[in-house]
Amino acid sequence: MLNQSLLRLTNTRIANRLRYFLFVFLVAGTFYNPTFAATPAVEIEVINEGVRSPTAPQEWAEILGRAGFAKVSIRSQKSGDATGIENIGTSRVPRYRVTAFLRNDKLVLPPGDRFGKRDLRQLRSWIENFQNEITEQASPKGPFGLSSQQLNTLREQMAVPIRHKTAGQLTERILTAILRNRPPTVEFATGSRRELEARDVVLTNELEGLATGTALAALLRPVGLGLHPEVSGSRIRWTVVERKAAESVWPVGWESDQSAGRTLPILGKRVETQKVTLPLDAAIRQLAERMKVSLLVDEHELESEEIDFTAEVSMREGRFLYSAVLRHLLRQQGLSFAVRLDDSAKPFLWVSTYRSLRSP
Repeated sequence: MLNQSLLRLTNTRIANRLRYFLFVFLVAGTFYNPTFAATPAVEIEVINEGVRSPTAPQEWAEILGRAGFAKVSIRSQKSGDATGIENIGTSRVPRYRVTAFLRNDKLVLPPGDRFGKRDLRQLRSWIENFQNEITEQASPKGPFGLSSQQLNTLREQMAVPIRHKTAGQLTERILTAILRNRPPTVEFATGSRRELEARDVVLTNELEGLATGTALAALLRPVGLGLHPEVSGSRIRWTVVERKAAESVWPVGWESDQSAGRTLPILGKRVETQKVTLPLDAAIRQLAERMKVSLLVDEHELESEEIDFTAEVSMREGRFLYSAVLRHLLRQQGLSFAVRLDDSAKPFLWVSTYRSLRSP
């Protein structure tokens, strides 16, 4: 009995020690994972062209250290010296050296910015901006060649909801109302305005309550147009372009990283149905209204496939999940649905063809 007790005690201690080492290993792995690396260190080498005060180099060394440079060195000028920035670390763990000039008691940083001894705040901003730019360039690129931070900035800009009714109105009229006195500024590429005027149609989708970016994408899609963003530094430019001429355009909503049922929980609830035959358009819109969720129909894709969204469909009597009722009704016309998120992360139903929903 004693031996068994000692054995159990020993096994317990071993197990606890293993758990401890596993915990340490996981924590260490987290801290040494390059994904969690801090912003790159920046050191500076100052080339002294000759200053009036003999204590100026020492004063500047202290100022630059307080500004945030990881290492400061000051030396005399040599032939061929020039301002510049180089990575003296590795691509995995970068470390940058900035070469600057000390000229007439002014520090000259690339590409030619000048700072005095009292410009400590501006120097800190220079370092911070440089580190942000480097981090931005190193970030994985997503849609439109943008980093996740840039993409989030665009989505925030386009997250303002539409406040007025749109169904039953002409596309150009709705577009004008959305863009009037509303940031951001949206320009028209050559030919896109003429394309809109030539193909102006009555909108059947109700955009009220949806984010501006998603609404504009849904509004422009049926007439062969799209919204293309460009980011250059802090400048954001939105342009209405012809979809066939653009490499990519702003999407009608975004895929959720969760299942449709988690994104829109009401899909998993049951609803009482009756045996009835009615137009698909009316059936789906009544169902969406009962679910209290926005519904967008891919009119462009339906037109391309020559699908009549007003064709009659049938429903049998029973008690079914909302998701099952939607699929049953749409399947009768070769359609399906997806749950997407608008630019404010609000879920909505997107109805289209199987082919379109399967394509990236």
